Amino acid sequence: MDNKPRAFRFLNVWTSNPGLLDVIHQAWQAESSGSPLKILCSKLLRTRRAIQDWNKGVFGNMFEVVKRAEANVLAAETRTEQDDSMEAQVELSKAQAELRHALLSEEKFWSQKARVKWLQYRDRNSRYFHTTVQQRRVQGAIHRVKDENGVWVEDDEGIAN
Repeated sequence: MDNKPRAFRFLNVWTSNPGLLDVIHQAWQAESSGSPLKILCSKLLRTRRAIQDWNKGVFGNMFEVVKRAEANVLAAETRTEQDDSMEAQVELSKAQAELRHALLSEEKFWSQKARVKWLQYRDRNSRYFHTTVQQRRVQGAIHRVKDENGVWVEDDEGIAN
């Protein structure tokens, strides 16, 4: 589990950005040569890398985006308290809209991670919710396997073999 490449996971929140289809289309249309299976593998790999790069540029770290949006709202609120001009009000409205958008993206991310349907009923971001995500992560890991001789293997290399 330590230094191994992580599996590619498609995040449903990506579909909220129309640019995703362009990224996929461009990556898929690039020329490849070889057998049909090799072409398919190279296109899938290229598409995965393109989506990952696009994700870093468009969404970035969702949690950092939320923190920045919260800080921007606080700064805009402070400015509005000091200066009650129309510009300050517009800046505050924009900051609040960005925060709502960032929180919605984070909520979609956690909803997919937890695989729970009750999130839509306003039980957002609770301890139970995060515990559910952690439990699924632990359940998904393989801690030991029995080899062909009936012996339990517990080390990472043995499990991989």
